Amino acid sequence: MKRYIFLLLVTSSFLACNQKHKNRRHADKFYTEKSDWDVVRIPLIKPYEALNLSSDQDWSVQLADMADTSAELISVPGTKHINVIDSVILIHSKKTILDGEWINEAWFVFIPKHQIFRGFKTHREYLNYASSIKIKDPKLYDANEIMQYFDKKDTVNWQEINRLY
Repeated sequence: MKRYIFLLLVTSSFLACNQKHKNRRHADKFYTEKSDWDVVRIPLIKPYEALNLSSDQDWSVQLADMADTSAELISVPGTKHINVIDSVILIHSKKTILDGEWINEAWFVFIPKHQIFRGFKTHREYLNYASSIKIKDPKLYDANEIMQYFDKKDTVNWQEINRLY
């Protein structure tokens, strides 16, 4: 009898592990791929990601596949803080580019499905715009902390992050 119980436990454990592996196999690689050589990445909303050279403290938000002509080509250097709320990418950058000029600080709101990309020189303008699209008091998270979360969880669950922090 003990032998049958043992076999039942081993078989159910194997099946559970196999199911977990199956689920991961079907996940979109974009949201689980971590880095490439000396570049660390955080997936945002496909096809946009935050990138960091291993030797650098600054992140840059950009299009993951520069050959993708269906998406708007953006690049936000100097990214410090990010969040994704309801399919909207929110960014805070320092020493960045806004309207073709280098500035000390800027906030960005990007809605990929509508190809809307707005940049703001002041925090107040950013908050007003966020409020106008029904995002009240958006919290932004340090990109390095999001990277640590991604490293532990193998994906970025923005809803969980927004609930926990």
